[in-house]
Amino acid sequence: MATTKAAFSKAYADWYLKATKDTIPPKVDSARELFTTGLFRCYDLPSSTDEQSLEKNTLAVLQVGWKQMGLVFPTKTQIVHCHQINLPMHYFVTVHAGVLIPRQRGFAYVEKSGGRGPFVRVDFQERGDLALWLSAIFKGAEQQGYTHHFVTFNDNAIVTLEPEKR
Repeated sequence: MATTKAAFSKAYADWYLKATKDTIPPKVDSARELFTTGLFRCYDLPSSTDEQSLEKNTLAVLQVGWKQMGLVFPTKTQIVHCHQINLPMHYFVTVHAGVLIPRQRGFAYVEKSGGRGPFVRVDFQERGDLALWLSAIFKGAEQQGYTHHFVTFNDNAIVTLEPEKR
């Protein structure tokens, strides 16, 4: 898209924009467009990417994109991003995000689900347990051509997700 506003409007349906209009203060709304389109975007993978290099290349492409945006990740919490990959077409999209908060024992994960919410909190002991929760996001994604699914933790860890199948 030529502009951030056009990308934001293309990515989010009118019902979503109307449903969330009152949740974002007007003076922050333009920053929301920049932030959202910067994080939830489509990326090209190198044409040489194959099954063996997919995880490494996906993280490398993300790191370059985040660096270009000037994105700095927090140190006391982790931003969790979910990505769907179409390996035959050599591209992927970032489709979901949440915040992982370390606790005295275990972790709390917080995300917003749907247009206005609800906000969901999931508590668990091991960071790896989050994968089961996040895998449900990708149910049916293979019908849209997505072949692989990853979750990233800040800008330094990537984990393969297995989509829930029923």
